[in-house]
Amino acid sequence: MKWIDWLHFTRAERTGMIVLSGVCLTAALLPLLLPYLPTKDSRDQQKLNDAMALYQVPAKTVASKTTLFYFNPNTATKEELLQLGLSEKAIGTLLRYRAKGGTFRRPEDLEKMYSLSKEEAKRLMPWVRFREQTASKPAEPAAQKALFSFDPNTATEEELLRLGIPTKTVGNMLRYREKAGQFRQASDLEKIYGMPETCFKALLPYINIAPLKQTNNTARNFASGPEKYAPKILRVDINQADATAWEQLPGIGTGRAKQIIRFRERLGGFNNPIQVGETWGLPDSVFQKILPWLDPSPLIKKIDLNSISREDLVTHPYFSFKQADLIIAYRDQHGPFHALEDLSNIPPLRDPVWIQKIKPYILLP
Repeated sequence: MKWIDWLHFTRAERTGMIVLSGVCLTAALLPLLLPYLPTKDSRDQQKLNDAMALYQVPAKTVASKTTLFYFNPNTATKEELLQLGLSEKAIGTLLRYRAKGGTFRRPEDLEKMYSLSKEEAKRLMPWVRFREQTASKPAEPAAQKALFSFDPNTATEEELLRLGIPTKTVGNMLRYREKAGQFRQASDLEKIYGMPETCFKALLPYINIAPLKQTNNTARNFASGPEKYAPKILRVDINQADATAWEQLPGIGTGRAKQIIRFRERLGGFNNPIQVGETWGLPDSVFQKILPWLDPSPLIKKIDLNSISREDLVTHPYFSFKQADLIIAYRDQHGPFHALEDLSNIPPLRDPVWIQKIKPYILLP
């Protein structure tokens, strides 16, 4: 067979090559021709695009109305939260949490809010203020400081602030005077809780105490030292004492008494006097002073893990949002809890210290 015979094709082979070449050429040109080909659903696609555009308009409108400003999550109204850009679902969760006695103590607490994303929480955290410091309310000008002769037993609140004494310290001085306390010598002023040493040294040359009237032996003398004040303190039942009973302890004023009672109510009662020291805003130095006067009490409100709702559970100081979600989810999947040890079946809750901490508050079957 000669080599030229390899180049010879039959009629059928030539026809197949022509058809195959046409198919390859069509496949190569098809992507270029598709945009110009008419489609039956082009009108339907246009309608779909128009409908999607209608739904995009409200989203842009809401975004344009979102405004960031300083706010207190414990007191902000629904309208203010909407203006901050929170969804209706997130606002509802926040309001229900507050209605159950929940309190935000740090900006980071926003991250624990159910239905509020971490991105939204981080966006709002820099704008959280817990003392009603808002951008719409300009700060009041501070009183001009001046040093002048004064009597700590009779000076008004405005005069004490003008002298440069911190606001909290001025409050302690006024409460001390209201409880029949008297400054008998200049050094007594230094014993007031919260008095800075530098401030006292600056005021010392200007202290002018008028002669004091003779008082009866029952008057309390807060500034004369703990050895004279301590015997007059009444014992305090940690679960039954009211605000008046707490206020007679050293370093406990009206504000701190309310904080202790509010924490006790959320906790369900103190299982041990040591828990009083967990009260937010209570300095350890003050707690150590009042600890000897605290009496334990068995009054405790217990939690039924088999019936409590998630909203009620997160109001307890010892349960976070994540822990509450895990407990409710486990209960829904596996049925009721039969013992406290059942919580160990949830891996993130296998903390023996935490379980021992909540044990007094759990109602077991």
